[in-house]
Amino acid sequence: MRLIVLSDSHGRIDRVEQVVERHLREADAFLFLGDVLRDIEGIRERTARKEWIAVPGNCDWGSTLTPTYLIPFADAGREVRTLITHGHLFSVKRGYTRLEAEAEKRGAQLVLFGHTHQPYTAYHGGIYYLNPGSLGHPRAGAPSYGVVDITAAGIVPHVVEVQP
Repeated sequence: MRLIVLSDSHGRIDRVEQVVERHLREADAFLFLGDVLRDIEGIRERTARKEWIAVPGNCDWGSTLTPTYLIPFADAGREVRTLITHGHLFSVKRGYTRLEAEAEKRGAQLVLFGHTHQPYTAYHGGIYYLNPGSLGHPRAGAPSYGVVDITAAGIVPHVVEVQP
């Protein structure tokens, strides 16, 4: 199973479209981690045959979407409990302590979050973490997004840079 993880596009619909077009064939699901939800509306409609999951960010005022939830992704007999959030509710700009505690409490094996505009991958305490960075306003390096492969052999999260 391949998950394409997008976050913090902040109006750069062109970059969202670029990533979606690049991965449309092999992606099993697209996940948008907030800021700005309206950036995916048209693309989501045009690619309705693909699964889209989205959470609101701190700039998605008035959204009625659930801000954080746990969803299982399964492939090749392996189920991966995935915590999805924007990250602002866990103060990720000040560190990951609160996010890590939530992941442990919920029994997550994979955590996907944004908000910092900086890509991040880690594995500790038996949990994989991925922040895909920002498609709109990266704070470190080029615009970026994440790819997570879930196979019988394991979970492989990585960050991919987009040519601006």
